[in-house]
Amino acid sequence: MMPARIIPELTRVDSLELAGIGYNEKTSNMTILFQHGRAYEYFQVPHAEYQALLYSNDRAEHFHNNIDGRFQSKRVA
Repeated sequence: MMPARIIPELTRVDSLELAGIGYNEKTSNMTILFQHGRAYEYFQVPHAEYQALLYSNDRAEHFHNNIDGRFQSKRVA
């Protein structure tokens, strides 16, 4: 189960890999919940990158091409 502090930030998305995406405008950190149940926080992600992921036609591909490995992250759940 995810920690309560993450839940309000998430927008559920339709994706084979991603289940939810959230963004904290105060810290510029993005939280991604994966379909397998793990959640990761990505640090200092530009708001435009969050919007691009949120509205991408292929969120998993966009994540792998533009976020994964480019931003420092930690597992949060």
